[in-house]
Amino acid sequence: MRHIPRATPFSRADVKTCRVEGGRLFGLRRSGGSLVPAYALSLAELENVPASAENMYLSSDGTLYLCGGGAVYRSTGAYANFVKLAEGFTSPPAYTEFFEEYGDILLIYDGQKALKVDASSSAPTAAPQVKDGAAKGFRLFGVDLSDGYAVRWSHPGKSSLWTEELDGGGYIRLSPDGGEVLRVVNCGGRLVAVRRYGLTELGTDGRAQDFYVVRDVLTEESDGVAAPCGGKLYFFTASGLNVYDGEVRAFAREELRGFSSVTDMAAWGNTLLACGSLEGRGVVACIDCKDGTVSYIDGAASCVCAAGRAFCFIAGEVYEIVPAQGGVWECGPCNFSSSARKYLESVDVGGDVQKLTVSCGGRTRTFLNASGNVKVGMRGRRFCFRAECGCLDGLAVNYAERG
Repeated sequence: MRHIPRATPFSRADVKTCRVEGGRLFGLRRSGGSLVPAYALSLAELENVPASAENMYLSSDGTLYLCGGGAVYRSTGAYANFVKLAEGFTSPPAYTEFFEEYGDILLIYDGQKALKVDASSSAPTAAPQVKDGAAKGFRLFGVDLSDGYAVRWSHPGKSSLWTEELDGGGYIRLSPDGGEVLRVVNCGGRLVAVRRYGLTELGTDGRAQDFYVVRDVLTEESDGVAAPCGGKLYFFTASGLNVYDGEVRAFAREELRGFSSVTDMAAWGNTLLACGSLEGRGVVACIDCKDGTVSYIDGAASCVCAAGRAFCFIAGEVYEIVPAQGGVWECGPCNFSSSARKYLESVDVGGDVQKLTVSCGGRTRTFLNASGNVKVGMRGRRFCFRAECGCLDGLAVNYAERG
């Protein structure tokens, strides 16, 4: 009797099925058990964009500001054109919306130079005696220019008046244990000094002579990258992202594994946008402050800002962050919890996948418009997967171990 070889190199009884979990999300986010579109970049149609930007700010009225090469530029409504407002800033300035005695202003300042912007004009003004500040209770608070351990405040409604008086200007010097003050943040009514090795929360309600330290919290070393979101303060240290709401806790550390070199961060609704590097690849991390899930936007942004809309700056261009139509899921190398050699028979794909790529040991196979059971037929120990998709409801592998 003639022997007919089997169509498969193993017994069907040996086939195992394993759902592939985790992975990196670019333009996608997790929703239940599926991956759905998240955020993408759209080139903003703006003219006269500076070649570089050290920081950017989107005001509450939708006006976009950039600082590049020591000059500050403005695009009213983030539309059409940038106009140079001032130059000569020696460091990236802070932007604080502040209630002056005659109305609302935006104060742009770096400790040496200041610009006052209102609804109809902009003009140089006396530089506040602080840098990296925040407004609270009609006062401007910030890092003292001559003492890095002190937080100083202005007279009520007067960003240019700092004389020390009983209920006027003043300062509080903090314990040296937390290191120098890097910036001051208003976090949902809490005034927090972000320090080199900690945080200091200040009580600033009531009379100025009664301002006091609520608590000091020591942390790992920080570069001062921080943003308030949902009444909590999020900030990066050497080990990753933390959240402060009276105590410090690690946040989304596993989801942010490999994300580092953070240069800037802004809150956009319940989402944090952080510019950094993902294993050497420039990205914007989109961090959900409710559930700690993370998706990424592929792009080496130097700075980011948000206020209703969100923008980032990449290589001489301004991009708006917008809803995505789809994205990319990348996962691997995966060994399916076994170091044995395997025969990857097929992949079960659920969802709208335009392109599925499976690779192992320098070999790659690509499948277009993949859905249902996709025959693969690859041998190896560890496999990488990449799906370009509108949505992905799940991916499971069918394989047999070869000993």
